[in-house]
Amino acid sequence: MMFSIYGLYDSVKSEHVRYIGYTQHDPIDRLIRHIKGVRNFEKKSHKVNWLREVLLTNGTPKVFLIGEASTLENAHILEKLYICEYLKAGHKLTNATDGGDGVHGLKHTEESRVKMSASQILTYQLGRESPCGMRGKKHSEKFCVKMSATQKKRYENLEERKRTSVATKEYFENHPEISAKISARLMGREVSEETRAKISTSQKGKIISEETRAKIKAARKNQAPTNKGRKFSAEWCAKMSAARKGKKLSEETRAKMSASGKEAWQSETRIKAKLVQLQKSLAELEELS
Repeated sequence: MMFSIYGLYDSVKSEHVRYIGYTQHDPIDRLIRHIKGVRNFEKKSHKVNWLREVLLTNGTPKVFLIGEASTLENAHILEKLYICEYLKAGHKLTNATDGGDGVHGLKHTEESRVKMSASQILTYQLGRESPCGMRGKKHSEKFCVKMSATQKKRYENLEERKRTSVATKEYFENHPEISAKISARLMGREVSEETRAKISTSQKGKIISEETRAKIKAARKNQAPTNKGRKFSAEWCAKMSAARKGKKLSEETRAKMSASGKEAWQSETRIKAKLVQLQKSLAELEELS
């Protein structure tokens, strides 16, 4: 099967090629389909508007063969190549894209930009924190099962998890401004009671393996507390106080907290820190004396 790369031009202004495309049919048949699309009120585009203007001014759209390709892939390549060459030569092409499959090079009209902007503004006005095409929609049970199986398979692949972890860390290290934006967006975010209940239900009864505990412990070792130097507002302090008042811890929990505290107090890192602090104090006393 051969593919033809063709060009369209106006018989009155034949010095300018106005459109380049490809077809597996006869280029004449493709021209007829272009004209039929205009007469059948095909959706507006630069090409459609040009053809409509030619027809209204008693002009005649003409077609000519530029080249041929034996495969669809080569047709895409040639179409892109000819579009680029004709643009460089000064021809005012009406192609919406750079050619080939896809929308690379597509420029939205001002009307489209206004519509998209209005849609996004409405999305935020309705209280949605971030626009999402699936918001309010539900996947079918069959589709959810497929997604779940795919994610579980990826999670079980240790190499895949490691690659994802490394790539994510590198990305945020190289783009600190993205981290700052995400942090600012989530700061002060209030989670609804319904969402809190869902999170609580999903976490209840979840047992963390000893291996995972060891990894978390190793990752947090010598790590500065996230709330170090942070000052909580009086309102926040009152909320934390009210939430903890009357809350009784089980003997098991108290024992675990006690053992953890003793271990932290007797840890080598803490002892070293205390020694450094003691040496500084002795040095200050010597200076004073």
